Amino acid sequence: MELIICGVATIKGRENSLKETVTSIINQVDKLIVYQNGYKEIFDFLNNDKIEVYSSLETGIDMGDAGKFYTLSKCENSYYLSIDDDLIYPEDYVQNLITNLKKYDNKVIVSHHGRILTSDAKSYYKDAVVKYKCLDDVIAYDFVHFGGTGVMAFHTNLVKLKFEHFKTPNTADIWVGLFAQENNIPILVLPHNSGWIKYSDKFNTNNTIYNTYMNNSSIQDNLIINFNKSKVLKYGDSNSYKITFLIPTYNRYDKLSNLLTQINNETTANSIIYNDASTDDKYLNIENEFTNIKVIHGSQNNGKLNYQKTILTLFNEAKKSDSDYFILIADDFILCKSFEEHLKPFLNEHYITNIFSLRPEGWGKPGWVDGAFSASINGLNLIENIIPKTLKDVEGRSTGVWKRITDYFSTTNKSKYKLITLNYSLTQHDGNDDSKLHPIHRLKTPITAENFYNYYYGNKITIIGESNFIDKGKKKSSEDTSNGNKSKNNIKDKVSEPFIPPVQKTPTLNSPIEFDKSKLDNIKKGLETPKQSRITKINDDVFMAKSRKRNLKLGGR
Repeated sequence: MELIICGVATIKGRENSLKETVTSIINQVDKLIVYQNGYKEIFDFLNNDKIEVYSSLETGIDMGDAGKFYTLSKCENSYYLSIDDDLIYPEDYVQNLITNLKKYDNKVIVSHHGRILTSDAKSYYKDAVVKYKCLDDVIAYDFVHFGGTGVMAFHTNLVKLKFEHFKTPNTADIWVGLFAQENNIPILVLPHNSGWIKYSDKFNTNNTIYNTYMNNSSIQDNLIINFNKSKVLKYGDSNSYKITFLIPTYNRYDKLSNLLTQINNETTANSIIYNDASTDDKYLNIENEFTNIKVIHGSQNNGKLNYQKTILTLFNEAKKSDSDYFILIADDFILCKSFEEHLKPFLNEHYITNIFSLRPEGWGKPGWVDGAFSASINGLNLIENIIPKTLKDVEGRSTGVWKRITDYFSTTNKSKYKLITLNYSLTQHDGNDDSKLHPIHRLKTPITAENFYNYYYGNKITIIGESNFIDKGKKKSSEDTSNGNKSKNNIKDKVSEPFIPPVQKTPTLNSPIEFDKSKLDNIKKGLETPKQSRITKINDDVFMAKSRKRNLKLGGR
């Protein structure tokens, strides 16, 4: 059983603020460790079976704020929270921290306070390029060099930190940051609103570590001399996830080349490509143009009628690889900026994560998967069994492959796997001008993600819906109580906070050929322009021919 253990260090004169801190946190944890520096007194509010009190007068050790980690080495297989004696924590504080740790598979340290130093930093306090404060608004997740230990949490199976690791008093934040870098553990600052965590007014606010050392930080500055400030560890840097792209392609070499350039330049992934018998000779030399790719050359074009064979060929080749996760994506897509970094938090054995959506609600159903998603090898095996065996080649109509998969997860899912919907599309479609499955229809009805992340870069990416296991023995409700409308699917809102449409930012594109919305506008404008009838055009052509002939006879040109 995983316990939730919390540690706080305190000093004499903060009894009243400590009481507020203890009162706000005690009902959210299984055990609270209180380390008293310079005194020993069991106040009434510390008389609780959950609370253990230690004193530097008994241990002979006064390391200031590091006392909050005094019993850490004894806390095995636990969630450990470190807090400060001058903060008041909200009722959902512990739940927030643990939820975020689980989101990252307990492989990060999380905090609501932190900083990133400049690459040439000499001063810990003064040379920070980014500062996040627990009392202010933090609008997005971000990885940092150092996190604030007063609002920090981690799992002890990952963080094997011991009290003995702290060598100087009142420098706990730095020692945790040094330990994290030495052990390749990312530190993640979590988003929150100002006022969610409150500052106590029941102590002398001038007597804080920051105020004490801000202008006399020689100890802190010496500790960061050998710290690598040029890199911030991020989730994925410390694990061995292997990712492979699965890419079907046919006679769109230039678009495929752009996609592979992004993959090679901006990710650590490999690629498996199925060339569906393209007639373009450029494909014959593709393995010499790009690294980390494997190409399967089909001898006969599957086209739309046998599209499922193309997908299954890629799946079968994926099974031969040693990758942990796979990303199926068409050759006419563009990745968002920092694609791998943004996707990794949603790589999970039981997630089929949709990385392309026309809009957050998809094709009338939340989470409609349209041929671009990430999954584990077992996830691919599940999808393989759902793919229809026969298809119909009808212009303007879907192959039926992705409709079948979406319907399975939204209506008949009997597996432990979930189809995950994000609030942003991590990819953009750039093939409306040269569709291979719907060449005419796609010009009339182009598809593009309205919520492509590049248009909102810097905002928080989160799950806004997920399909659930459907118990065959229970009658499935046809009502979607979240909006009062009837719904045939079982994808529901997952996040605890409501989704608020973000303010669009200036697009920051990251592709050799940048996606241009004006191209779609020109296509639509051309389609809307009244076309000249064929008879009228012939008559005009005949008239012009006669005119040219007459001009020649008259010596004109």
